[in-house]
Amino acid sequence: MNGKLKIQEIARQTGLSISTVSRVLAGKANTSAEARRKVLDCAQQNGILQGISSGRLMLNNVMVFAPQRAFDVRTDIFYYKVIQGIAAALMEHEVRIRYCGLEEQHSDGALFLEKMSDPHTEAALIIGIDDEHIHTLAADLHKPCVLINCSDRQMRLDSVSPDHQLIGDYSASYLFQQGHSHILNLQCLRRHTMELRLAGIRQAYARHHLPFDDGRHLITTSGFGGEEAEQALTTYLNGIHGHAPLPTAILAGGDYMAVGGGQGAQQAGPERAGRRVGDEHRRLQPGGNP
Repeated sequence: MNGKLKIQEIARQTGLSISTVSRVLAGKANTSAEARRKVLDCAQQNGILQGISSGRLMLNNVMVFAPQRAFDVRTDIFYYKVIQGIAAALMEHEVRIRYCGLEEQHSDGALFLEKMSDPHTEAALIIGIDDEHIHTLAADLHKPCVLINCSDRQMRLDSVSPDHQLIGDYSASYLFQQGHSHILNLQCLRRHTMELRLAGIRQAYARHHLPFDDGRHLITTSGFGGEEAEQALTTYLNGIHGHAPLPTAILAGGDYMAVGGGQGAQQAGPERAGRRVGDEHRRLQPGGNP
């Protein structure tokens, strides 16, 4: 039975209108406690909610907010994969997904309110948007909303995010355990999440009783693109003179940075690049630009 037939059947059995049943199952606040009880009891008795995790609401439309680059695999593979995973998960539940691009900071609040106030927006997912004003608006609207990989200081909304500091710690520790003592960290620190990643890397150095020298062990870029990473690594390697140690591994902040770093190492030649870790360092960081 598809979503529309389920709603029609619940409406028939409870004597409530289809719109009321839809609002209850969408988790909207403008429904009475009695209506919610009738709808959920009927749905449970008819097995409609079986196999669905506790508390899951039936939704027909979800709006996804993310930085504009997240909708193009060429500009942000990490968020692109996240969004594709969400779309695949919602497809089997017959949920329509719509998208809206916002800036990470200083977002367009009017555009956000316009999209959230649309009757078709029954719930929202906010990906990689750190603007506190957007978080406040989302919480005040009282529609189901989850933050994904956002810096959330208010804690008014459900939120999920990787443990970026632990990822950095694990990645560097893994390379140390493989025998690498001079790791070159190729990172973009544009977002707070990547600063946490770097904090974890520094933590691993300290635990292994190794000094972390920004000049020797860190290259930062303004973005996550491969071309910039390639140029940055080429410049770094060309600046190494005499008997200064060469890096034996590159720990990159994303897939495209890893590819660009590898190309930069190849262009510098084996005598400048030392031993380069290719596929290994790409596996250490989640693909893309968190």
